[in-house]
Amino acid sequence: MYRHSEAPGSWRQRYGVAGGLLLWAGTAAAGLLDTSYPIGAVPGTWQVDRYAPATFANGGTVAGRADVLNLGVDAADSQANRPGAYSSTFYNTQGRGMVLNLPNFSVVYGSLYVPAAWASSA
Repeated sequence: MYRHSEAPGSWRQRYGVAGGLLLWAGTAAAGLLDTSYPIGAVPGTWQVDRYAPATFANGGTVAGRADVLNLGVDAADSQANRPGAYSSTFYNTQGRGMVLNLPNFSVVYGSLYVPAAWASSA
């Protein structure tokens, strides 16, 4: 949601986007995603995908949904402000992914909340 043309420290850069995520595996033992959103380097934890977002944590309850993921970017992590090894446009995509050692398919469902203040005609 971060636009590189926005002024550093703008509202969009300081606050993340909240979305409720549920994980349902394709087996009878399906269950909810661990809403503590554990970060690590082993299966079942959220691992950096290109560059870590500034915020990645349980955001509590938003719009009536509990245990939402608060995912946010910050101007401090923009291309001009990252360490040299991460200064290419490849790292402009920030996020986390999860490796699941499941025998069948897995699906993550989510809803994305975008504040009305982010609307623009451009």
